[in-house]
Amino acid sequence: ENVEAAWLRRSYEVNAMGALLTTKALKELLRRPTHGHGASPDRDRARPSVVANLSARVGSIADNRLGGWYSYRMSKAALNQADREVGI
Repeated sequence: ENVEAAWLRRSYEVNAMGALLTTKALKELLRRPTHGHGASPDRDRARPSVVANLSARVGSIADNRLGGWYSYRMSKAALNQADREVGI
């Protein structure tokens, strides 16, 4: 199998660490309720902030039937776990 530390590291940095560190940097803004563009706070209820990250089915441990793609699969599984942790 072609597994290289540099690719493992880069995939993890881009797909998992990047998303989590961006969320961390935006933490204070995410705590503030939003009212939508041009909406009046008196008229509309505040909407909760949402973080959305793009994952992939290949990041699923349960759905891995083909194997391979180690760095990508592992980084997307880490992203899925980070999303779960942030949501708690």
